[in-house]
Amino acid sequence: MTKTRMSGLVFLPLAVCLPLAGCSTGPESQASEETAGQYTLDPDTYRQDIQTVEAVLYQKAQPAASDLERISGAMFQLGSKALAQEEHPLRKEKARLIMTLASRGDLRGTEVTPEHDLERLRQEWETLRETAFQGSDWERTPRARFDQTGMSDAVTAGEIHACNFVLDRLASLIEQGHWEVVALMTDFASSGDSPAEDVINLRSWQSWASDWEKRIQAALTGLPARPARHDASDYWRVHESLDRAVAELLMVPVGSGERNVPEPFQWERRFARAETALAESREHLARCD
Repeated sequence: MTKTRMSGLVFLPLAVCLPLAGCSTGPESQASEETAGQYTLDPDTYRQDIQTVEAVLYQKAQPAASDLERISGAMFQLGSKALAQEEHPLRKEKARLIMTLASRGDLRGTEVTPEHDLERLRQEWETLRETAFQGSDWERTPRARFDQTGMSDAVTAGEIHACNFVLDRLASLIEQGHWEVVALMTDFASSGDSPAEDVINLRSWQSWASDWEKRIQAALTGLPARPARHDASDYWRVHESLDRAVAELLMVPVGSGERNVPEPFQWERRFARAETALAESREHLARCD
């Protein structure tokens, strides 16, 4: 396998000063540093997506082909979400960096060998994460968070109960959201050739889409913390499947073109995948009881 480190991920300007020569960082250098970090992404916005990547990336064992594909898929989902949500071109460029790493051949299973260098992949992810995201306490030390021995603690009845509440709320949100999208899309179809009606319907859709993520986050209120490391337990898989469900739901309003309205097959498929992932979470949670 070709072990080529990613290049060009870091473009941060360095101001080298020589105190003995009387050099100091002037206003222009300070402004350049501020600009360099001004358009990095807010990690809190993408916390679940980042943690999904790192849960597999920081496992103890060398990754199998299926693990690498999961890392690639999680990174691609993260990059796609950022590309859809961010408006500034420089922030979109950060999203494209993520998608570039996700598209690497050795993550797609085309160059996988038993000697795959997990440490190299971690370093490339950490370099990318430092370049693309602002710093945060929870995001800065993934190795410490995942460098643990033994299995995770037993799941409590309270955690199971809280997870069930979240799953129920998400199931209700899927049902309600699906009905709402059908109604909105029906309005689009019935507007015909009336530009005025089309504008009204588009504004209604944009209003719904802007509120959708807030409703998803509200449904997740009270969700217990995921296990500290990937231990292949059913409880860890509850969170893994739940992450996939949430990722699909967040993508429901995402379309293309100036109107950014998804095609029917897109939002239908996203709702269906979210339902499937939610059902998997329930199955794993039932085995935790």
